[in-house]
Formats: sequence, structure tokens, C-alpha cells
Amino acid sequence: MSKAFKESLKRLGLIKTLYSYFIIKIVSKIGLHICWVYRFNIDIQVEALSLAENQRCHALSLDELKAFSQDPKVDLHSKHFIAAIENGDICFGLIEHEKLIAYTWCAYKSCRLNRYIWIEIGNQQRYGYKAFAVAEYRGQRIIDIVQRASILLRPDNISYELAYIETHNFRSLNTTAFKRAEKQRLGIAGYWQIGSSVFCFRTPGVKKSGFRFLKK
Repeated sequence: MSKAFKESLKRLGLIKTLYSYFIIKIVSKIGLHICWVYRFNIDIQVEALSLAENQRCHALSLDELKAFSQDPKVDLHSKHFIAAIENGDICFGLIEHEKLIAYTWCAYKSCRLNRYIWIEIGNQQRYGYKAFAVAEYRGQRIIDIVQRASILLRPDNISYELAYIETHNFRSLNTTAFKRAEKQRLGIAGYWQIGSSVFCFRTPGVKKSGFRFLKK
């Protein structure tokens, strides 16, 4: 029994550990992705941002993203963020001492997942993805700051955020921020990709929301 398996067993328990290993070792290898889809109510009142003197939080420009991407700690790649900005996606970032320490992305229309698959969302909604904090700042609830900024600065006609998490990603499902968030689990969506061939699926609750994976 590997050390990683023992740690997972201790953290998640037997059933979740076995499920996670089954998905990672078998299902994902054949190109099958199974995801929970969640809807978050963002038409809510949130507290104004309370930042330290050396901090600022706002929607990042393309020039700022290019500059911050030089730091390998922030996991920003030009191939992704240039395409995302061109699509109209917005990256909300928290900056401290002129260094990017946390960010989250929001798409307000269909966006590309990979070469063959797009993500489509319904009206008056946005798709939230890649909430990230630099390693040494994790556990300090700084993701909450960029999430609040993204709500405060959202367009007036956007009431909900849609997001998906793969069903075996218990690390994300068990975060404090995710557990605290006001949300509704809509059902399951996913896709089976074999080369350029893609089969997409979703349950009725997800279909009603307008969210889907789509081959284009």
C-alpha cells in the first residue's frame, strides 16, 4: 500500500479513496470525465473589500497578466489567458506588494475547454473556473477576497455562477470556501473523448440550467 493511498485513506475514508483511485487509474485513462455541476447565487449583498495597505484587487488587464505570468508560482500561461481575454473572460486578481497572490476566472459566454470541447452556459449566468492561490497563502481565505470582488464587479444582469468539479476531486469538494458557499448541486455533466471523437452528456437538472459540454 503506497504512502499516497494511506494518506488518502486517512483523509477521505475507504469508499471515497477507492472511488477516486478507480476514476483516476481507469476511467480518466479512457477519456471519460464525470462532473458535478453547481449553481451559486451571486445576486447577493456582499461586504466591501477590506484590504491591507499593500493589497489591491481588481479585474486584471492583458498587460498585467503577461507581467504576472513571469512568476512560475502563479500558474498563468499565455496560450490560455490570451485566448480567454479575447473571449471576453475576466480574471479577478489579488495583488500584494505588486505580486499576484490569488485569482479567479469568470466567463460570461461560451468558452473553450480544449481543442474539441466548449462549455456553454445559459442566460444571466457566468461560468467560474480556476480559483487559485499561491501556495504559501493557501489556508488564509484569500480566495474569498477575489470571489467577493468578482461579485461586486459583476454585470448587473448576472445572477448566478455555474461551475463543475469532477466527482473524484474531493480536495476541491472539501475546501472550506466551497462548503461555505451558497449553492445548489444541479446534477451531473461530462464527456467521453477519444481523439477527436466526443460524446457529451448531462442529467435533466443540468440541462435545465443551460450548462453543457459541447463539441465544436
